[in-house]
Amino acid sequence: MAGSLLASPGEAVDEAQRAPAFRPYSGPMKTILLIALLALSGLAIVSALALSGTLMEPLPWGVLAALLASASAFALMLDQVKLRVRSLFKVG
Repeated sequence: MAGSLLASPGEAVDEAQRAPAFRPYSGPMKTILLIALLALSGLAIVSALALSGTLMEPLPWGVLAALLASASAFALMLDQVKLRVRSLFKVG
């Protein structure tokens, strides 16, 4: 199971990048959405455990919010870099 979760997102992303147009109901897009939902549920579980203090000192709300905000900002900046690199090398 873990191997399929590690392999599937990469294959789905590769297939989605090769697609000539956005197809929201295609097989790869469904896989990407499923993996995203699994990642978000994992993030919610880990956040709840950190806030409740399970197996560690409780994490303050402000620290958790700052971590989530910085991770989101990094992801958005990385996406912008990806778009510029793709246009520079005329990929896609």
